[in-house]
Amino acid sequence: MSTPQDAPKKNIFADILSAPSVDALEKYANLFTSITPNELASIDQGKAFILYVDKLIAGQFAPPSPSLIAIPSGMQTVAAHGVPVAELLADGFPTDKKIHLFMYFEGPKVEGDGQYEGDDKCINVALAVRKYFGIPGIAGNPDGLLLDIKG
Repeated sequence: MSTPQDAPKKNIFADILSAPSVDALEKYANLFTSITPNELASIDQGKAFILYVDKLIAGQFAPPSPSLIAIPSGMQTVAAHGVPVAELLADGFPTDKKIHLFMYFEGPKVEGDGQYEGDDKCINVALAVRKYFGIPGIAGNPDGLLLDIKG
């Protein structure tokens, strides 16, 4: 039977214990690599666009304002796979770096089959900005964005 005295000395773990912290851009590289550039937006852009969305959806439904989440490359576009912007910011992620950013609209929850279900929506910020404002040759369609949000 082994005893605590038989355990290896702490110095065997020294390289693990002294490992440098991971840079935020390295830690969250899967939020901007291997993603089509036209699907990327910065946190600053997302926060600014939410002001337009809030005006668009005012009085339409609750909650009135979406939250921002980033969804890693290759993951299904659902909130469960998202990284909250607050977490990114706490880790020192730059607000001007373009990432796979989504507006998350939490829908009403109803219990069904023992689980809570709702009509949550995750809408890509970059695509929503283009839909709202339009692009050269194609007029903006804020009402189309509102339909996307309502589902």
